[in-house]
Amino acid sequence: MHLRIALDVGMGAFKYCSQLHGQKLVGLIDSAVAPPREPGFGQKPFLQVTMSSECRIVGSDARASEFARACWGGGKVSQDVKLLAMAALGKICECLSYDQLHVTLGSSLPVQMWATHRDALAQLLSGEHAFALGKSSYRVRVELDPNRVLPEGYCTYLHLRSLGLLGAHETVGIVDVGHSTVGLCLVENDEFVAERSVHRDEGMRMFYGLLGQEVARMTGDFPGDLMIERLYMSGAGEIRRMNEVIDLQRILQMTMRTYGEKIFNLVPTTWKGVTLGRVVLTGGGATTVLPAFAEHFSRKFGMATERVIEMATEPEPRGLLMVCPEPRMANVRGLYHWLQERSALSVA
Repeated sequence: MHLRIALDVGMGAFKYCSQLHGQKLVGLIDSAVAPPREPGFGQKPFLQVTMSSECRIVGSDARASEFARACWGGGKVSQDVKLLAMAALGKICECLSYDQLHVTLGSSLPVQMWATHRDALAQLLSGEHAFALGKSSYRVRVELDPNRVLPEGYCTYLHLRSLGLLGAHETVGIVDVGHSTVGLCLVENDEFVAERSVHRDEGMRMFYGLLGQEVARMTGDFPGDLMIERLYMSGAGEIRRMNEVIDLQRILQMTMRTYGEKIFNLVPTTWKGVTLGRVVLTGGGATTVLPAFAEHFSRKFGMATERVIEMATEPEPRGLLMVCPEPRMANVRGLYHWLQERSALSVA
């Protein structure tokens, strides 16, 4: 079976997107790897990849391990990247009940790694691969040309163009708030402008650190970044500590403001002298920084906040600030659409 698959190789998560006979195949795996271990009593089996006799736990199960390591250690394309990519392809095989797959892959990399690492990524993932995901064995043949590796923020632009939510030839600044980094990607006349696109190590991990400090200040106990992240994602409104109830929402709003302003300040410094037609927020942290961005835009342009924000749900939006639908998956969806278009053109 031959399948076209988009794979967003992110520092926070690997996202994958494909489709077969109308069945959408979309998902993500946290970008973490850890040595194998047995689950505790009553726990479900860990997501585990075995390749060339090397066995590793991957994804959220790996992140919870004290021995977890990020797959981008040292900013290099490592074997861990291959393990996570195979886990993503294995998930697709699992959904389709296939044990063999021929894959034409399109991939995206963080802005800071795109120019220097796309050849290495293509070389690492191309070819025949045999591996096991849990107890199931798979064999995949991957074709990945370096020209099918795109910068992440640009993929969000392609996604919004495919939805008809951005006009052609707009100058667009895309702020991609990921787990580890923030990518600022400039697009002019439908082209990615590499020399005006940067990344900063100020992703959501920084936000969780700031939030953890505030929680520790209020409670006297620092719960750790992973626990803070889970607390934030759960939407909890309060923390109970012995007989004391701590208002988490107030702490959250204060921290979101501090972090959001820090990210907003990257925009004028990065794109000084550029007349932006639109600023797009994308990535898993898009909604976290949205309040600060909206406030700054409102003050600058003297507009009501609700007129500034466009949630990208209607054709031809007029808001100056756009938030992607499903921002965490916007890059991989845009990449998949681009891959489909390229395939159609090559057939024609």
